[in-house]
Amino acid sequence: MVRIPAWRYFRTEENLKRNSRVELLFASRQIECPQGHGQGCRILGQGELQTSGPNAEVVKAKFPGTRGALVVTIESAETQL
Repeated sequence: MVRIPAWRYFRTEENLKRNSRVELLFASRQIECPQGHGQGCRILGQGELQTSGPNAEVVKAKFPGTRGALVVTIESAETQL
């Protein structure tokens, strides 16, 4: 599971109600790999914007002012490049 701080995210919230499938891409030049510097990761899963409950409270405590958390339940993850 991934928790992302959600400030406004009103349109994202509406989109997730229609289709909860999400794809996240992360990349860093600081990771060394056989091809040189830089590595990415692709995460596929189901997303939900939670404004109350344990996940939202953890995020609100660390990032004051957020509405809650975009919670992504990971179904698959793979490295890129």
